[in-house]
Amino acid sequence: SDGDTTWVLRRPRVLYREEARRLGVKPFTLPVGTRGVVFSASSRTQTISWEVMYSAWDVLLLETCSLLGQSGVGVDPSVTYSVKCATSIIGLVATVMRHFPAISPSMQLFTSLSLNFLQRFPALLKPPIHLLAACVDCVSALSAQEAWKQLSSVGFLPYLTESASLENNEVVPAHYGQLLTMCECPVGQYPITMAMLNLLQSVDPSLSGGALASQQLAC
Repeated sequence: SDGDTTWVLRRPRVLYREEARRLGVKPFTLPVGTRGVVFSASSRTQTISWEVMYSAWDVLLLETCSLLGQSGVGVDPSVTYSVKCATSIIGLVATVMRHFPAISPSMQLFTSLSLNFLQRFPALLKPPIHLLAACVDCVSALSAQEAWKQLSSVGFLPYLTESASLENNEVVPAHYGQLLTMCECPVGQYPITMAMLNLLQSVDPSLSGGALASQQLAC
């Protein structure tokens, strides 16, 4: 260090190691020689600001993935910040994908995380409905048919049971139906339903056949 105000890393510092392992990507690493400046965040604590070049998208991806390793999502106040952070990140990704469809393939890991959240979090005691709505928006930024296929694959979309006659079909609510009944209706807030309506509006009627038509009827 230089006068206890400037620091230089003598060994690499690896961040988001577990998140990188889950995603199959390289962890975020501060290399040897990275310089940092110490400043006082308060009278009791000091923070080092490291100067390093990095991809913001990589960090946002790893930060979003960190939510999978946290217990207490939906019930533990200490996780509230992480949920809000993930909601904002996925919402940003969804907006960028809608306005610039050509970059959608490079956002595949974000859509995969969104599907992971949509599969796991509806079963929580208090599901984070605004995060799940952002996830639906993110997946919906794909083509409507692909979005429907992916949402169906994680058990999120309601569907009709098969029978000889349409009148005897029963609706299986799946994750979305349960979230609507147990979470949205009691509080009078419908972010997931609004995201679903946006998806339904984007479906090309000419593609509404077979399983897709069945799921649309169920919704």
